[in-house]
Amino acid sequence: MTAMKLQLDSSAVERLIGGDLEVQIELRNWVVQEFTRKYLKAVVADKEFIRFTNEERSQTSRIVSELIKKHVGERSGVGYSSDFKMVPTLEKALKDKLDEMLSSEIKSVIASMRNEIKLKVSELFTRNMPSVDGLIRLHLDKITKEYITEKIKTRLAEVTSQL
Repeated sequence: MTAMKLQLDSSAVERLIGGDLEVQIELRNWVVQEFTRKYLKAVVADKEFIRFTNEERSQTSRIVSELIKKHVGERSGVGYSSDFKMVPTLEKALKDKLDEMLSSEIKSVIASMRNEIKLKVSELFTRNMPSVDGLIRLHLDKITKEYITEKIKTRLAEVTSQL
C-alpha cells in the first residue's frame, strides 16, 4: 500500500472543515503532534541540549538549596536520624507568633472562665439569698429578744428595788 500525500491551502481546509469546532481542535492537535515528532524530538535528543538542561537543573537545585539554607535552615543527618536546624531569625519569628497566638488563646480562656465564675456566683447568691435573708432575720430577732429581755430584767430589778 502506498502512502498518499494530500496538500491543501488554507481556503480548501476551511471549506473541508466547514466551521466544525471539534474538527478544528483535532486538526490543530494533530499538527502540533506531527511538528513535535518531526522537529522537537531531534532537539530534545541532542547531546548539547541534554548537557545544557542537566547543568541548568543542577545550578537551579544548588541555588534553591542555598536560598533554603540561608532563609529557612538546613538538615543534617540522613533519614530518620536527620535533624533540622532552623535559621535563628525564622525560629524567633515562629516562636513570637506562637507566643502571640497562645497568649491570645490563654487570655480568651481566662476571660471565659471569669465570666463563668461570675455567673455561677451570681446564680448561687440569687438562689441562696432568701435563706441568707432568713438567717439574718432570725439572728436579728434573737439579738433583739435577748436585748429586750435583758432590758426588762434590768428595769424589773430597778423597780423591785424601789419597792
